Amino acid sequence: MERTAIIDLLASGGVPDAVLHGTGADDPESIARYDALRDPAGASLLASTLAAALRSCVADAILIGASVEDAVLAAFTARELGVVVVRSYVDEGLLFAPKLRSDMRLIVLTDVFRKPSALYSLWSLATERRGHVCAVGTLYELGPTVLPDPALPMTTLLRIDAPVTS
Repeated sequence: MERTAIIDLLASGGVPDAVLHGTGADDPESIARYDALRDPAGASLLASTLAAALRSCVADAILIGASVEDAVLAAFTARELGVVVVRSYVDEGLLFAPKLRSDMRLIVLTDVFRKPSALYSLWSLATERRGHVCAVGTLYELGPTVLPDPALPMTTLLRIDAPVTS
């Protein structure tokens, strides 16, 4: 999928134009989440593209954070990969994922990692439960993501390092 098509689909899902054009990510935590429900057909295309790039990772499940938006994106992507979704949640400051079993092969997935701690929290949860993270997938990236394991493959559909013209 071409860069301009990805930008258009992300915009249809509510990612602000200023973010997509590299001019509005001063506070990454305030960026609206990609919402697949705003454009289900577009979300299906993005998920299909993401799944194709992640297919080399033989996974049992996709591990996500607590947001509903990530759950919808993960459902579309999991359908393409033929895996299940394991959703985590926070309770009293602790991260839980009751359906996460030991020895699961996992893809950690989100629209964008707004803070490095989000990725590291999911990574820690997976490894604590003796799971194996085999890849990380995101729709877009605001800058270089530092992975917990440098050998870990990361798939990103759109890197926003500099202003983008669409």
